[in-house]
Amino acid sequence: MQNILPKFQSSENTASTLVYRDKTNGYTLIELLFVMVVMVILFSVGYANYRSYSIRKQVQSVADQIKSTLRYAQESALSGRLPTGCTNFTGYALEFDEVNGIYQVGAYCNGVLDTTSGFYKTTTVSLPISFDVKPYSGGSPEVLFKPLTGGASFPSGSSSTIRVGDNRQVSGGAICATQPWTAGCVITFGNQITITVTSGGEIN
Repeated sequence: MQNILPKFQSSENTASTLVYRDKTNGYTLIELLFVMVVMVILFSVGYANYRSYSIRKQVQSVADQIKSTLRYAQESALSGRLPTGCTNFTGYALEFDEVNGIYQVGAYCNGVLDTTSGFYKTTTVSLPISFDVKPYSGGSPEVLFKPLTGGASFPSGSSSTIRVGDNRQVSGGAICATQPWTAGCVITFGNQITITVTSGGEIN
């Protein structure tokens, strides 16, 4: 006669099955700690790469702005834009204040930068991005574009160099604060971009 009674597992088999499941479905403390450490490392590497990328983009943006301002000055000199009341017009100039991170552009009248006309512009560069300028003579203005020709007022073969970067490091004493182009000053940047203006007016 066929046995129609339901079959039940023994209590021993059931208990062993429950114990086995508990062991396979959980994570140990060491496993959890390992996952957390890996996540922290990945986050740290990702953040460092993003910050480096962000700073490089900021440096590039400031360099592009300076190039654009240089071209504005050159085009203004070429077209002979003359502010009202400007006498002894010698061109359009850029003057740089490395210590305060400011550069200005405008017409050069009577040996000074005209700051009163609508052609005058001033820009402030925010840290950590900064710049320095090495003019051909160590004087001001650092860059002066001549009217009609658009060339720079440097002796033939000379140039003015503008460096843009972050993490500006200066060594050479107090003179670097006022004359950073002197031979005794050593200025280094991170993520540096160099802009050169030649005597022929080329902006590279």
